[in-house]
Amino acid sequence: MTECIRIRPTDGSRAAAERADEASRRLLERINGHRRIVLSGTVVDSRYTLRVCVVSHRTNHDRIAEALRIITAEAKRRHTTA
Repeated sequence: MTECIRIRPTDGSRAAAERADEASRRLLERINGHRRIVLSGTVVDSRYTLRVCVVSHRTNHDRIAEALRIITAEAKRRHTTA
């Protein structure tokens, strides 16, 4: 399973896209800073994107739920500390 997420720009301008890409990089750092899950970053269609890739068939539901809690909490935190 592979899923990609990123921060959306506030408008269609290049400056907004650059701010969103930088916010996505900071989000990745905060998520990985938990040291419970590790996401990777990549560029898709010229936009910085976070990638969630689960490759082990032994990954259980609890681990996925924890990952989603961390990602959601950090994404929400972005709006309060940006």
